[in-house]
Amino acid sequence: SSRLPLHGLVPTPTNIMSPRGRAGAQVAPLNAAPSSEATAYSLVVEVQPATQKASAPSPPDEGSPVWVGAPPLPRDDPEILSVPQPASTSPSPAREKELIRSRLVRAKLEGRKRRLRIQVPTLVVGSAFILVGFVLGVVVQFGVTGGVPTAVSTASIQVGILFLVLTVLPSLPVFTDVAMVVCCVMFVCGFVVLSFLASSRFGSCTCTADETGCDDDDAACRYALVDGCAFALNAAVYLALFCRLVISFVWRRTARAKVDQIWLSLGWMYAVPTASILLVRIPAGVSLGQVAMQTSEGYGLVFLGVLQGILSCLSFSRSFRLHVHAWLAAQGETIHEAATVAALLGGRSVDAVLATSSTLFRGMPAASITYPHFSVNIVDPSLHALTSRAKLGGVDVFLSHSWHDAPADKYRRLQIWRAAFVRKHRREPIVWFDKCCIDQKNIALNLSSLPVFLAGCKSLLVLCGPTYLSRLWCLIELFVFLEMGGGVDQVEIIFTNDVDYLSTTENLDARSAGCSHPNDRERLLSTIEAGFGGVETFNVMLKQRLRQIYKNTPGGGGGEQTLADDGSSGASDADKAHGASSQGSWNKPSSETLGVDVGSGIGHGSKTPPTV
Repeated sequence: SSRLPLHGLVPTPTNIMSPRGRAGAQVAPLNAAPSSEATAYSLVVEVQPATQKASAPSPPDEGSPVWVGAPPLPRDDPEILSVPQPASTSPSPAREKELIRSRLVRAKLEGRKRRLRIQVPTLVVGSAFILVGFVLGVVVQFGVTGGVPTAVSTASIQVGILFLVLTVLPSLPVFTDVAMVVCCVMFVCGFVVLSFLASSRFGSCTCTADETGCDDDDAACRYALVDGCAFALNAAVYLALFCRLVISFVWRRTARAKVDQIWLSLGWMYAVPTASILLVRIPAGVSLGQVAMQTSEGYGLVFLGVLQGILSCLSFSRSFRLHVHAWLAAQGETIHEAATVAALLGGRSVDAVLATSSTLFRGMPAASITYPHFSVNIVDPSLHALTSRAKLGGVDVFLSHSWHDAPADKYRRLQIWRAAFVRKHRREPIVWFDKCCIDQKNIALNLSSLPVFLAGCKSLLVLCGPTYLSRLWCLIELFVFLEMGGGVDQVEIIFTNDVDYLSTTENLDARSAGCSHPNDRERLLSTIEAGFGGVETFNVMLKQRLRQIYKNTPGGGGGEQTLADDGSSGASDADKAHGASSQGSWNKPSSETLGVDVGSGIGHGSKTPPTV
């Protein structure tokens, strides 16, 4: 019958939405052709005449074609997907785009404000310390002698270098590369100077045969040899640090990893001289009678050794620089967490991001998402053809999930939500699904547009399984959606099992959250640090938001949401009355209504699709 659409195939524009429907004025027609998956579906589904009730085929036996279609929707109305809808009350596409642009501009301003608060003070203080050190060095060279002035000159320069490195932020990749080049030049210059000092010390104890009163074995000569060895060791360390930075630069690691390498090199630059002064030069000088601890030279060496030891410990500590950045950013007017969104955009302008994102933004009917799409996390560029371009604000939900959760649980819950959406809105929901809507041939450009993609969806649908809160991309998606103007009532969390989510939320820590790719993890952590000054602040904020969202979610009190024997959620009558698209809740469908045996005993992690 022409009045019985074959669900599971990619729907045509007429059975997705009405031209007069709410989404019809905002979403481009989805003219995707049936895929090979649809052919597999037709092998196991028998369409009965319209006057008869369609029979539900059994799950495919082992070796038979894999079931890939979405379960049938309710048949109360044969034209359920084409019923005219009331006029949309959501903003027009032009207005929606302008709202997103204003949020991006705000994020950029917040990010710039935060960078200036961190970089200007550290740059001024660091430059002042280095200037004072050079002035003292010149004064020492032109007549002022003694260990204290020399030590103070060296210490001032060392402190200045630490403050200058504090200006390096991973949210500025180009600036990070420049900083690495400057550090390489510094280590080369240090190697040259220390090599010269070492050769001078070695040459000072060489005597000619006709000199009187010269003995290569006297205390002064032996101390000069020890001093020369210490300078030579420092020169070798500078050369090794230079090579390490060059390798890190050539490997094109993430900006955060490069910043870590800079600080690690700085720590060793302080640590080795500290060891040579406190463990070699001072003990040797005292034992040989060349360094008197009660003199200015002795005081100067001790002061320099202790100070460089402190600087070394600070350089090795990431929490030190994060706390300094957070303290500087907190001075004066409060800076909003929107700076995190600015870090995601990188160095691209708002207009460039918006133009690119508008072109890349896509959507697809929920019916086109099949079980194999969830069961296998393998890049398949051909899936991009299942989607079609959509206008910002024209996609119903952004589907957020963890690829490490059981695919059967996620797919089953998605179909429950889909049926509830259709019963309320009388049309198929349009979703943004990462595996299909991201062009796998240009992933980097798509990911930098993530804030716009999230803002372009009316709500966020979270399929929350056991691993969801331990995946860094999931946490970022949740945060960015709320930061780009989404309210907690526009986040809909569907728990896929009976895990105690309240306890899981309390243990949430982005520092231990995983990513499939190490570079992605480094980039996302640097993004969090750019907006919050540290991961701990991000954790606290996200926990508070999640508690607010749970209050709007049936069964969100820590795993209380369970499945009854008929597959229902156990939601109250009040919960059933709420809509499924944006109220943080979902209707209670039955197995008969869905056409899906949601209580079929699918085990956690099973790759067997739900029974139709």
